[in-house]
Amino acid sequence: MPQSMESGIELTATAVYGCSPSGHYPTTFITGTVENLLGHAPDQFLQDAQFRTQLIHPADAPRVLAALSRVGAAGCQVEEYRLRRKDQRYVWFRDEMRAAGTDQIIGCLTEITQSPDYRRQADELRASLMEKEVLIKEIHHRVKNNLQVVCSILSLQASSTNEPWTLQMFREAEQRVMTIALIHEQLYTSDNLALLALGDYLRRVANHLRQCYRELGDVNVTVECDSIQVPLDIAQPCGLIVHELVSNALKYAFPNGSPGEVIVKVARDEHNQVVLNVTDTGAGLPENLEIGKTETLGLQLVGALARQLGGSLKVSKKPATIEISFAYKGGNGHVQTANPDR
Repeated sequence: MPQSMESGIELTATAVYGCSPSGHYPTTFITGTVENLLGHAPDQFLQDAQFRTQLIHPADAPRVLAALSRVGAAGCQVEEYRLRRKDQRYVWFRDEMRAAGTDQIIGCLTEITQSPDYRRQADELRASLMEKEVLIKEIHHRVKNNLQVVCSILSLQASSTNEPWTLQMFREAEQRVMTIALIHEQLYTSDNLALLALGDYLRRVANHLRQCYRELGDVNVTVECDSIQVPLDIAQPCGLIVHELVSNALKYAFPNGSPGEVIVKVARDEHNQVVLNVTDTGAGLPENLEIGKTETLGLQLVGALARQLGGSLKVSKKPATIEISFAYKGGNGHVQTANPDR
């Protein structure tokens, strides 16, 4: 850190530190004001890789470490937590953590116990936010339950007909509704109500479809997805696209119960676009197929959902491959993706 910048910071009541973005987040530098705030000499932070994180109150540590792990993807995280002073007292700090390139996190620690009303106001705000999170989770839970009721009604209605074509329509409608219900089920059990782990969701969709078509033969459905977090309005069309393409492959790509594989891949390309690819090892697509002119509802939905995502669509006939590319930018201006989670 430049000496002039460090000297300027040390005139304030704030301590600034840098740390590695991995492992125990070892401190790479820290300003001298930390000794006034905590009583610990700066050298202690630099000599022991775990010294800074060991000062965090045990009840706050999981939350703070989770925030540090998100800095690279989110660009900035702000947490309020307690640090242990040299006299063993815990003091509340506000820590603004920002990514400085790919190899360092910069944190700004400011003591927040000086204002007598601050903690009370912060606790009231935190309680209010927790109450709202509970209410949002309850909404997702009720939406999921209501959609499952719709699925049950469609299933009962299907059992009342002997017409194969009508029965198929009811079954397909039921499966589409369940694909949407799976989103709300996942959000209900998630700690993050704003973003959904796309790979986990698509695996649920694929597993549900494999169960629905288990009588059609030995066909394996595989989902390979980068660790991409997306909001509900991105996850839902992706899930429905995968539903239509995988179910279509299970029904038509493997005649006479022949074995095979359907592979769903989601990754980021060199242009920071999300690429959703569904391919199978079956008979291939008909040579005269044009998704833009097809009369089947499933493929019409795929085209409409691709347009909803603002994406482009490519089709290869043999092997049957449909690829949709679309832009999705996270909070830091890049596609929210990390290491592959297979």
